[in-house]
Amino acid sequence: KKLKSASKLKVADLMNDLFTVLSRHKIQLESNFATMIMAIAMLEGIGRTLDPDLNLLDRARPVLLKSFLG
Repeated sequence: KKLKSASKLKVADLMNDLFTVLSRHKIQLESNFATMIMAIAMLEGIGRTLDPDLNLLDRARPVLLKSFLG
């Protein structure tokens, strides 16, 4: 699979790849986590409809880093 630049990366694509790998290896996610992932993918789709240049990963990076690094 060809790598995309960070500006073209879509959370929905990442989640789709994740679900494909999990399915291939017969790994099941806890239902709440799977629901959260699907909700994020839908929010990204809505956001890109409103702003085609939206990069959800760029927007989320500061929050995620703060959360993980304290």
